[in-house]
Amino acid sequence: VTRKPDGTEIEVLPDGTKNISLPSGERIVSRPDGSRTQRNPNGTRIDVFTDGSTRQETRDGTVMESFKDGSRVQRSPDGTVVLAQPDGHQVQRFPNGTLLWSKPDGQRFQKNPDGSTIWCRADGSVLPGTPADFPTHILPPEAESPAPRAASRPASPTAKPGPDASEHEASTGSRDSSAPTANTAQIAEKQAREEQAKLDGAFSQIKDLESKLTAAKSRSSDLEARHAASQREADQLREAMHAIEAELQTKLDKKERDMEKLIASLEATREAALKAEELEAALLRSSQDNDA
Repeated sequence: VTRKPDGTEIEVLPDGTKNISLPSGERIVSRPDGSRTQRNPNGTRIDVFTDGSTRQETRDGTVMESFKDGSRVQRSPDGTVVLAQPDGHQVQRFPNGTLLWSKPDGQRFQKNPDGSTIWCRADGSVLPGTPADFPTHILPPEAESPAPRAASRPASPTAKPGPDASEHEASTGSRDSSAPTANTAQIAEKQAREEQAKLDGAFSQIKDLESKLTAAKSRSSDLEARHAASQREADQLREAMHAIEAELQTKLDKKERDMEKLIASLEATREAALKAEELEAALLRSSQDNDA
């Protein structure tokens, strides 16, 4: 067992399986085939399968599965099963066998255990009969059991169209006398509106974030342009300073040379004056000697 400084413990089994214990209480089993099982302190179990699909079971018995094609299945402890597909179709099966099917265009079809049906358009108008594409199965038989499965799992559930309602679905799950009627469709419609409102809110937040990101990118580009302009200005100032320094150095060198010439000229003048004084003194002595 390997223990990390943060308290994480990792046990590697001979077959390559890793048992990981995190300081926060999570326990993870990671298998060589890529599948993974995680148990959280709150009782939730999460399975990740080799095909990328997942299964999550909460402490109250609710099971949620997601498949690689984007479909999702939720099983509630009371026996309710909901299948949501990526194209917007949704099928609900209630414990008493009632099926409620919702289409992306707003149509809803409900089939009750006694065989009665309700088919409504999005505007609330009622249609006769049964939709030709009404699904005969909410789930394939192999996906019916909510018990945990092995790392490899069956394909994702797909609503299968057919002319008849699912008697297989009606025979599975517990039955009770609380058969949903038209109120079920109203409740489902209300839930759909609430979900749509949530999606609209999330979409609005995404748009707001995109606007903020665009503004931030614009400000960043403006700052980069200003920085580049400041950098060019600084480079120009440095070049000007170097030119001024070179010019001053040239002038100083010339002044030094001029001073050296001036000093040499003064020195020569002083020597000539000294020689003149000496000559004048010699002439004076010579004149005095002649007078004597």
